[in-house]
Amino acid sequence: MISVVIDIVVQLAGFLAALWCVSVVSYLLSPVMRIPVFSHPLSLVIFCLLYLFNPLRVLHFKARWWLLRVLVSAVLTGAILLCYDNND
Repeated sequence: MISVVIDIVVQLAGFLAALWCVSVVSYLLSPVMRIPVFSHPLSLVIFCLLYLFNPLRVLHFKARWWLLRVLVSAVLTGAILLCYDNND
């Protein structure tokens, strides 16, 4: 069971690492290909955000939903007023 989970995590990490490497190489070769330099990093960021905010229940939906909840609660921690009920 644990080896299956580790295998899935390693596959996802390998895919994202390969995607990042392709983005770096294409960034370095952008002048040769006559493509704007920042189009490749921008496309990588857009892909990662689309993957994170994907509403379909595929590609580790529970993990992404948990991460979004934690990030939103961490960002809104200072903005939300907490009221405690004092029953003294």
